[in-house]
Amino acid sequence: MIRDAGGVAVLAHPKLVHLAEGETIEDVVKGLKSAGLGGIECVYSLHTPEETTHYLDLAKKYDLVPTGGSDFHGGNKPEIDMGTGLGSLAVPLEFADGLEQLAESAASK
Repeated sequence: MIRDAGGVAVLAHPKLVHLAEGETIEDVVKGLKSAGLGGIECVYSLHTPEETTHYLDLAKKYDLVPTGGSDFHGGNKPEIDMGTGLGSLAVPLEFADGLEQLAESAASK
């Protein structure tokens, strides 16, 4: 539905995905990629540096657009600014560029 509406399906909060016994986040990403996944949230306030690196590696391996999440929700979380989040989080602008390019590419097919 997301792709049909011209959007890009992105796995948000991969560290919070409930995995079955013996399942890895890579297993989930691989399955979702075959179902049309276009991106994975790699940069997030609660990710450790190792998790960020792991998700960036998965994005590269499965040709997914890396994204970032600040958890900006407007008035619900006034302490969080769009694109910056908590602590030192800074979502790179090129992540947005990648999403835009993927959406434009999908729309032209």
